[in-house]
Amino acid sequence: SIFSYYNVESQSAVSELSTKANPALVEVSSENASFITTYDYSPKLSFSLGVNQKDLTYETYTDRFAAKKSTSIPLKVIYDYTDKLSILYGMTFTDTEVGPTNLFTGYNTDSVYYNVGLRGIILPKLSGHFDVGYRNLSYDTSLIDFNSFGTTKQGSTISLIPIPSHY
Repeated sequence: SIFSYYNVESQSAVSELSTKANPALVEVSSENASFITTYDYSPKLSFSLGVNQKDLTYETYTDRFAAKKSTSIPLKVIYDYTDKLSILYGMTFTDTEVGPTNLFTGYNTDSVYYNVGLRGIILPKLSGHFDVGYRNLSYDTSLIDFNSFGTTKQGSTISLIPIPSHY
């Protein structure tokens, strides 16, 4: 089992011409917590389950920048094909809440990410994994039908995410 938690507070400068008597820094607080556990069902088969919580809050310029809260529940089935190569199948359920600003009302999204991949030991001190997935993303009904990225009706994306891991 792995538990992690961190809280990061940061500041970014804003152009002096655009401050209009507001503070010249955008202050951001990011809080993240996750818990992941793995159950070895047999020598070749294991299951991984977790919870990830992310909370992004703007302390200044709250009228321009939206707060964001996200909860993800990843589930993986891991088959150890050999000592150095494993086959992964996973699903991740994510609920995201984006807060309101002066420009738009807040909204919620739900997504399910399905993926298959490989995990293995490449060199004695280098390991990594590779997966390909499909995401089904749905928005709540309070969101208008257009944003800066185009249409916001239900949609899907295909992702290719190589993530090397160093031990």
